[in-house]
Amino acid sequence: MPRTVRWSRRQKPGTTSAARPLPLGGRERSSGIRQELVAQVRQAIHAGDYDTPAKLELALERMLDQVDGD
Repeated sequence: MPRTVRWSRRQKPGTTSAARPLPLGGRERSSGIRQELVAQVRQAIHAGDYDTPAKLELALERMLDQVDGD
């Protein structure tokens, strides 16, 4: 039986966090989010350097492990 995807009120199909800027209010700055690291990862994603064959293989293995566990 196919699984139903449930979207939160904030997350809608076709949107990503990259499409929406993160708010930089006081709470977000002190929440433990490492803004410099986030900026580096976003830059790597934009340049096409973030996803690698090794990362894809690991993600697929994890997904298959979850499917086998159901």
